[in-house]
Amino acid sequence: MATMQNPPSLDNVKLKFKAWRKARTRGTRIPEEFWQAAINVFHPEFIPECIVEMEDSGGSKMKMCFKNITGFHLLELGKSFWSKQA
Repeated sequence: MATMQNPPSLDNVKLKFKAWRKARTRGTRIPEEFWQAAINVFHPEFIPECIVEMEDSGGSKMKMCFKNITGFHLLELGKSFWSKQA
């Protein structure tokens, strides 16, 4: 099993995602496991800068720049943005 100490390889995640896309029903949401796997592929200690840009269907935008920060959780950040109250 992949963990932050032993993250999945990018190729492994891509293969699993490709297989899921072939088998899914059109319009099916991407499962949580793929979002987490995509995040876990990267090692935060090796990323000196991370820029996150999001835009929702209503046109709301958010751009954040993190420099030398490893304690944030991108999945939670994304969930927070997408689940905002209208």
